[in-house]
Amino acid sequence: MRAPFDLPKHDSLKTGSAKMMTALFVLALLTMLAVCFGNRKVVFLLSLATLTAGIFWFNHHITDPLKLNF
Repeated sequence: MRAPFDLPKHDSLKTGSAKMMTALFVLALLTMLAVCFGNRKVVFLLSLATLTAGIFWFNHHITDPLKLNF
């Protein structure tokens, strides 16, 4: 019997899509922190990296076939 405070194992970060979205959110967070505390060069580089990764992720998933069942 499980204790009432034990949480079940959560494996949602094992999928590639979840890892990519997590990486994009972390990159965006770093970009926002650099805006507040960093210099302009770091902000521009992080913004470019975030934009490039976002476009790559969008292009990767926009070409997936849709699984529609009617």
